[in-house]
Formats: sequence, structure tokens, C-alpha cells
Amino acid sequence: MSKLFLIGVACVGTSSIGEEISKKMDCNFYDFSFIIENVKGKTMPRLHKEFFTPHSMREHCRPILESFIDQHVDEDYVMALTPSCLMDHYWKALKTEKDRTVIAIEDRPENIMNRVRFYDDDQRPLIIKLTSTQKSNLIKRIRADATYFRRSYKRADYQVDLDGRNIQDAADLILEVLNTPVCSTENMTKHGGQGDVI
Repeated sequence: MSKLFLIGVACVGTSSIGEEISKKMDCNFYDFSFIIENVKGKTMPRLHKEFFTPHSMREHCRPILESFIDQHVDEDYVMALTPSCLMDHYWKALKTEKDRTVIAIEDRPENIMNRVRFYDDDQRPLIIKLTSTQKSNLIKRIRADATYFRRSYKRADYQVDLDGRNIQDAADLILEVLNTPVCSTENMTKHGGQGDVI
């Protein structure tokens, strides 16, 4: 592994898990959301409001990913991608990195809901106590997001189900997946990077 990219729906844990993996692998960790924010000088929520569609934002920000890949060609690293990074413009940039391994992380919506943290448009934390109805609606939204992105996640090299694991155990699972034959890993599905199951 030289470049490990983690992707999943919001709050599934790509950033926390990626940072933990980078420590275990003794390499740098990057969060693509933060890279975009640093380049554009704006938070992601405010950037999203500037574009009519998510597609147009991906088209606009594609050069940021391309530039990062070009500038770090000789570096081993772990990167947490945004949920849509295996779609259209981002995918065209990402697949130029030949020395990549992409892992799509999945978990049950109920587990993801327990990791959700709320922030305002300037990324300041908000304390919000959800009602039972709000929790139910949030779970439905997470499930809808997972369904929406699932087709693009078939482009990943692996899909890993966290099954409620904490950050440390999830990082260990992914490292195990990277070093375990396909036939002996229960929580992993191996793909060919183009959507075909091997």
C-alpha cells in the first residue's frame, strides 16, 4: 500500500479511522474536505451553497484533487475522501493515481447516527438533542445517502462493513483486510476497481 483512500457516507468514520491507520502505518494523513477548505478559504457548507448542484461543485474542485495527487506522487499516505469522490469528476482525477487502494467503509445507519456531530456553516460545534422522531428521520436520511452512493462505491477496491466497531478496531480490521486473502475475510468484499466483483 502506498496511497490508501477511505470513502463512506458522512459520519461513518473515514477521517478518524484514516488518522488511526496512518499512525499504525507511520505515514501522513490527509482529509480531502480540509484540503478543499484550505484552498478555497471557505468551509464545506458555505462552498456547497455556492453551487447549483453537487455535480458542478465536483467539477469545480476536481483540479484540487488532481493537484494534490501530482504533488504527492512520491509519498505514502492515507486520505479520507468526501462521500462523492468515486463519482464523475472526482473519480476521473482519482483514477489517475495508479498506486492507489480505495476502501469503501460501510456500517448500519443506526451505528452511524450515534457518531453524528452537528456544526454550523462555519464548522462551530452545535449541541442538539434529537427527539425520537428526529433520530428516526436521520436514520432514514443516512440510509438514503448509503443507497445513493453505493453504486459509485463499487469502484472501490474493497468494501468493508465496520459492524459497529470503534475507531481502533475498525483501523485494525482494514489493515487486516489489506493483508488477508479475499476468501478468508468475512467483513470484506473485493472489487476490481471498476464495479465488477472478482
